[in-house]
Amino acid sequence: MPDFDALRATATTLLTGGVFDDPARAAPVRRLGRRATSLLAGMAPGGLWDDLPPEGGPGNVTGCHQRLRLVTTAWATPGTVQHADDAVLLLAQGAPEAYRRRFRELAKGWIERCSARPYLAHADVPATRRAVDVLGDPGVAAAPGPVGHFVFPDMDRVVHRRPGWSYAIGMSSRRVAAYEAINGENPHGWYTGDGMTYLYTGDPGQFGHDFWPTVDPYRLPGTTVDTRERADLHMVARRPDNAWAGGATLAGRYGAASMEVIGDGVPTRARKSWFCLDAAVVALGSGIRGSGGHTVETVLENRATEAEPFLADGWAHLEGTGGYVFEGTPLSLTERRTGRWHDINSGDDTGGALEPVSRRYVTIWYDHGIDPADAAYAYVLLPGASRERTRAFHRDRPVAVLANTPLVQAVRAGGLWAATFWAAGTAGVLTADAPCVALVRRRGTRIDVAVADPGRTVEAVTLTLGLPAHGVLRADDTVTVTPGARPRVTVKLGGSAGRTHAAALSGPGSPRYGR
Repeated sequence: MPDFDALRATATTLLTGGVFDDPARAAPVRRLGRRATSLLAGMAPGGLWDDLPPEGGPGNVTGCHQRLRLVTTAWATPGTVQHADDAVLLLAQGAPEAYRRRFRELAKGWIERCSARPYLAHADVPATRRAVDVLGDPGVAAAPGPVGHFVFPDMDRVVHRRPGWSYAIGMSSRRVAAYEAINGENPHGWYTGDGMTYLYTGDPGQFGHDFWPTVDPYRLPGTTVDTRERADLHMVARRPDNAWAGGATLAGRYGAASMEVIGDGVPTRARKSWFCLDAAVVALGSGIRGSGGHTVETVLENRATEAEPFLADGWAHLEGTGGYVFEGTPLSLTERRTGRWHDINSGDDTGGALEPVSRRYVTIWYDHGIDPADAAYAYVLLPGASRERTRAFHRDRPVAVLANTPLVQAVRAGGLWAATFWAAGTAGVLTADAPCVALVRRRGTRIDVAVADPGRTVEAVTLTLGLPAHGVLRADDTVTVTPGARPRVTVKLGGSAGRTHAAALSGPGSPRYGR
């Protein structure tokens, strides 16, 4: 069917927050009927639409899930799931009962939580009718906002949600484009797929309300970039040369994500990891290098806010956002920036307004110097933290950086160890004999293990744990465990397309389990 083929053809720029951003795009999928449901259900663990709800705020799709150029369209900027809601309700009409119920529960929850842009106040008549029907159906329970860690290996996206805040990472690889620019849309999207991070702390309009025409496109939060002047993009969708982008999730709660950044037309390189915890995100960068006479920077934050930053030795605080604890001495800048939507979208039918808009930004960044050879960075984000809590975190250091080299990046937080092994190596209680991302958590007598291959190049990896375990509580079919004083966990990674493999072991003091 042509529609089915067209949907598959968009795979390198397929992001769930944008493909179905309006009913017109949803209609071809609806016509696919059960075939569409099967296709969508298979595109991410648990089903694509099961994983879509990691919202940026109450009822908002995260900015990194928007179609790569859609963020430059004023009417479709992040901050609303209006069209996604209706697309899901359209799909529900022809879906099998199990999916139909789930779709309607998701849509009901989104509509009820959509505080940034009340759904019924902006929906057209058909969409309003569908929404009123599901809102008034007592047999449909509104799905709650998700809390947990979500990896989207088919989109090179990661979302980490906690009560009161969310954190999303936009990556790219040989499989997923870093940017897309056509029809006069997104001429400055150079770095949106290079590890841009989206922190939501109660402000659903942070990456929506006039963000894109006013933010400095060379200093997007989370990115490591060569600061050379760039030409406007036109009629291009770039897939970088790196194979590595993705992550693993442990117990649906913790996560490790990483990406190898390969510069667009320049020899910039960086290896970046993010470790997502209960109340913090640790960001590490290593092997940062460049040439050509340009400065290379890593941006900790570029926040649209009227708050004044509090800067101290080794930490900073921004009211309404949270705290930052860092190694080294980053630079900071507070400025009001002005731009026009038309400057980033001059399309015939999508072109933005010519009137200037302004927002005030607080930017914090590392200057790695001109042509760095092996630079690094390390910082911790504390979303929603008070100034006092940030100061205490800096003093007590409850999270330890175990390694931050081009070969391994790893952290420890209490009984949790998380690592990116760019090559075989050891970090804390973890030893890997091949590249992978791994997490281990010891809680009481239980040891949980999670492993993934973001590069999709490894057939199998064996982890050796420095934690004794004498039994197996559970393990995926792809995982083999050899208990002992130094248990070994062997994972078949080949063909798993970057997905997480998991096992749970029993440690000393627990009943003995075997397989």
